[in-house]
Amino acid sequence: MKKYFRVSEFLAIASLIFSFAGCGSGVSSSDSAGTNANQTASVSSGEITAFGSVFVNGHEFNTSHANLVDDDTGNVSSFGDVSAAGQLEAGMVVTVNSASGSTPLVPIASEIHVSPLVRGFVEASNTTDSTIAVLGQKIILTSGTIFRDRRVCLTSASHCPTITGQDGLAQSAGTAQGTFVTVHGYLFSNDTGSTQITATLVTVLDYSAASHFKLEGEILSASAATSSVPATLTIGTETVELSKTVCVPVTKCAIGSIVAAQGTTAPVSKVFAPDAIRLVRLLPQTPGATVEIEGRVSKVKGTNFVVHGIRIDGSALPSPLPAVGDKVEVFGKVSSDGTSVIATSIGHIVPVLAARLVFAGYLTSVTAGIGADTYIVSVLGQSAIVDVNTRIADHSVSVAPTFNIKNFQSYLDGKTPFVIVRTLIDSSGKLHATGFDVVKTPAKQIAGVSGPVYAAPVIGTDSSSVTVHGVNVIYKQQTVKSTMHPIVIQDIVPGSYIFATGALTANGAVDTTVAGGTFYVLPNGANDHSFDSF
Repeated sequence: MKKYFRVSEFLAIASLIFSFAGCGSGVSSSDSAGTNANQTASVSSGEITAFGSVFVNGHEFNTSHANLVDDDTGNVSSFGDVSAAGQLEAGMVVTVNSASGSTPLVPIASEIHVSPLVRGFVEASNTTDSTIAVLGQKIILTSGTIFRDRRVCLTSASHCPTITGQDGLAQSAGTAQGTFVTVHGYLFSNDTGSTQITATLVTVLDYSAASHFKLEGEILSASAATSSVPATLTIGTETVELSKTVCVPVTKCAIGSIVAAQGTTAPVSKVFAPDAIRLVRLLPQTPGATVEIEGRVSKVKGTNFVVHGIRIDGSALPSPLPAVGDKVEVFGKVSSDGTSVIATSIGHIVPVLAARLVFAGYLTSVTAGIGADTYIVSVLGQSAIVDVNTRIADHSVSVAPTFNIKNFQSYLDGKTPFVIVRTLIDSSGKLHATGFDVVKTPAKQIAGVSGPVYAAPVIGTDSSSVTVHGVNVIYKQQTVKSTMHPIVIQDIVPGSYIFATGALTANGAVDTTVAGGTFYVLPNGANDHSFDSF
C-alpha cells in the first residue's frame, strides 16, 4: 500500500512523487549525427518543462508571434493575448511547429498544439503500482507527474483541501463519481492494451453538465454496425460506441490507429458515446519533414521502437537501442509513406532502471557547470547537475515567477531556499537533476531523503543508521515500517530503498527519531512515495 507522509511543519503546496526502480545505469546519451541541440526540427513534440517563453525538449521557443491551437476544439488564440499563455502549464505535452526563421540557437514557434489524452472521472486508483483509471485507460503516475488543482472551491468561501497527489483523488463508487481530471502525457500502449498513458500532468477540475469528456488512444479492436447495434471501437478497456458520430476518416480509423473521441455525455459501464471522433495525426504527414520527439519507449521490435505512439525506424542509430520504458529524445525525418520517423540521432536517454534519489533541504550553493546553461547545486552535502532537461519551478510564491535555466543562477543568488531536488545517477556516479523545486521554508529544521541504501545498517543500542548517497539517516528499530509487509532490521540490505524525513543534525544527518520523523522501507524499490506536504 502506498503511503503519503505529512510533516506538520510544512505547508501542502505540491505533489512530488518519487518513482523507484532497481539500481542501474543513469542518464546517458548517444548521437549518430551531432547533438539534437544543434539540429533544426520543423516539429518538436514533448513536455513543457519551464516558461520564459516556452521550453520544450530543452529548447526555449520564442512565442511572441505564435498561435496556440487547441486540437480538440479547433480554437486558435494568439500569444499576443494574455489568455493564450495562461492556458499552458508545465507538464503539458505539446507539439511545436517551428517558424520559417527558426534556428537551433534562436528557436521560434509558429504554432503550439495542445491536446490532453483523457478527461473524465477517476474510476479506480491503485496506490500499490501508482496507477489510476480514467475512461478505461490505465494511467501510470511517475516521479515526473505534476498535480494541479484548479477547482473553484480553493478560492471560494467554502474552501476545500488542495489535491496534491494520488491519495487526494477519489475513485468512483456506486453512484458516486470520482474526481474529475484532465491528464496530459505520453501514449504508452502495448499489444494487450493494459497500459495506455504515462502521465506528465494531472489537472483536477470542477465537473458540471457542460464538462467535456475526452479519450485519445490506440484502437485495439472494432466491430461493424448491425441493424440493432451501432459500430464500436475499443480503446484500453473502454468501448467507444459510434451511435452519435462516425470515425473521420472512416477508412483510416482501423485497428492500430490513434484516435481522439470527445463528448458531453458521461460514459456508463465502460461505454462512451462521443459526439465526435477523429483520427489523430501525431506528426505532419509530409515526407522528409524534420521532427523531434520526446517520450518513453513503449515497444521495441528489431531496430524499430515506438515513442509517443509513433513508430521510429532506428536502423541508422548506434547500438544499443533504448529499452521499453526508457525516456528518450529522437531527432529524425518523416518516412516517405508518412507513417513513421526515420531516426538520425537520439539523445538524453533516461533508462527505466536508473537509480533515483530525492533530497529535500536547504540549498547551500549554486555554481556554474561545464557548458552553457548548466549548473551544480548542493543540497544536504550532495551535488547535482541542473541543465535544460531539468524541470524548474518556484512553489514558494502564489504567482509563478519566470524561473528557468536561463536565469537560474541569478534568480537564486543570495538566497538559501528550501528545495526538493529529484535526481538520477549516471554511469559515472554523478547526479543529474530531473526536477528542482523551491518550496516554502519549513517552520523547523527538517530535511528528507529517498533512495537506495549503499551499505549495511550500523546497528546501535538506542538508534541505528544507514547511508543514502552520502546522507546519513538515523532511525530506531521500532520505527522501521514497510509499505507491503512487516520488516525487521535485518531485512535492510544494500540496495533497499528508504523514505526518511526528520531533523537535520549539526553534522548533516537526517534524524528520523524526532517527533514527526518518518522512516519507511520500500520493498524491491517498486513503490512511489511523496512528500505531499512540501
